Amino acid sequence: MSRPTAQTKTSSRVNPGAPGQLAAHELPAQATPVKSRSGPLETLCRILALLFVFTVPFENVLILPVVGTATRAVGAALACTWVLQVTRTGRLRRIDRGHVWAYSFISWSALTMLWSLNPDTSVIRAVTLIQLFIVLLVLWNTFETQRDMRAVLRAFLLGAMVVAVLTLFNGLMGNVSLNARRASIAGTGENYVGRVLSWGLPLAWHLFTNRQSGESRFWGLLYGLYIPAALVAIVFTGSRGSLLATIPFFVYVAWLAARSGGRQLLRTAIAAIVAAGTLVAFAPTEGIERFATISEEVDEGGYGDRTVFWERGMEAISASPARLMVGYGVGDFQSIGENDAHQTFLEVTVELGVIGLGLFISVLACSLRLVLRMPWRERGMWLALASSWFIGAMAASQEYHKVTWLVVAFIIGASAAKSEQLGDNTQGGIR
Repeated sequence: MSRPTAQTKTSSRVNPGAPGQLAAHELPAQATPVKSRSGPLETLCRILALLFVFTVPFENVLILPVVGTATRAVGAALACTWVLQVTRTGRLRRIDRGHVWAYSFISWSALTMLWSLNPDTSVIRAVTLIQLFIVLLVLWNTFETQRDMRAVLRAFLLGAMVVAVLTLFNGLMGNVSLNARRASIAGTGENYVGRVLSWGLPLAWHLFTNRQSGESRFWGLLYGLYIPAALVAIVFTGSRGSLLATIPFFVYVAWLAARSGGRQLLRTAIAAIVAAGTLVAFAPTEGIERFATISEEVDEGGYGDRTVFWERGMEAISASPARLMVGYGVGDFQSIGENDAHQTFLEVTVELGVIGLGLFISVLACSLRLVLRMPWRERGMWLALASSWFIGAMAASQEYHKVTWLVVAFIIGASAAKSEQLGDNTQGGIR
């Protein structure tokens, strides 16, 4: 076989003078092949992924025979479809550092089953974490652009709106707990419902104030109605921690209005009037009275009897230096404290030790680093959401919740999509 000539080697180069060709300085800085989404598997995978995100906020409401929750059924179908898609196309997107830290945390969690006090519980927890990591990868490989990420956030917000509507319905119809008169949704505690609603607030305001041309009025109506509906629903839950978790949202709205000025100030004023009027008209007195006891709880140090579980957790990790380092085993806090720790970082330390805590904080720190690199509008929204999550983590165990890992997936995906849009190729990743 003859060797190619020099002309053959350079035939693919751009000739600036040739018709229909661009000069070298006119070429895009980054040539990225466009992925076709017209295939049936790609389309099905995208639909299932959006459906999964939509059902997560109210996953315990829809229970199917044999399978369990509808979210689990959709997640299983999504995973199978994605595997078939990858098998057919052979395409896997380069992962981010956040995925590596998440994989390390989950791997260590699975390893602690070897010395767990309750292997059965540990297996369940470990399998849950592995499933959540698969969801992270599926979302990462399915949604790559700014438009994709907006669709994902809308799906989550729509699911949170279902939570708000169901909570309001139960509260108005008197379907509340007998002792505290607190409203919730089927199979879900009031505090978790309140936290989910508070996490949706920054998303709703960001989407509402950054409407895209051609976006249907349905979505604009959803963004606008969610905020007053969620605020009233939080009052119906009577969750004091969820009320505190709304503080970053109000700070974010005020900061955004002050920085933007003009129409943004007008929107903020109108939204504040609508929200205040809605609260006055529909908020139950029982919830408001419960919120009034926050200062008393802080002064007395009771925090709803959470200190009992915190003390048991501290005693457990101080009992043995070895256990402090490697933990008692994933999912084992209930065996030690007879309940959840009601504090995310303490529970991670007891179950996975300092090593597991370090890995978990690394996941959060990597996500925070990506947030700080975003443009100011997106940065403000994600910081508000992250702050709300952190406030919730101080009084609840959130490391195994799907919403926690969805937020991590959202941040990684949004950061990468924004970097690609701006032509920034500095975001680290691993092939």
